[in-house]
Amino acid sequence: MVDIRLDIDDGIDRQDLTRLRKRFLTVNHDRLQRANLILSSRQQLVLRLLPLLLHVNIRYCQVLFRVQRLSASVAMSLLLI
Repeated sequence: MVDIRLDIDDGIDRQDLTRLRKRFLTVNHDRLQRANLILSSRQQLVLRLLPLLLHVNIRYCQVLFRVQRLSASVAMSLLLI
């Protein structure tokens, strides 16, 4: 693996960003492959579903937070009446 050295003071151009992104994706792909080698099939399934579960959970939490905030504002307006 080639070491990427950047001078942040000069800024980062598109080529550097492309190289960094490619390296990041390669390293993470290799890590995922190594993890899959040692996991059982059930654990691999959970690992594959984890992004979906986190996405759904974040959406649920956002909705829940909005409902709670709305409920709090309604309760405050009732107290002011």
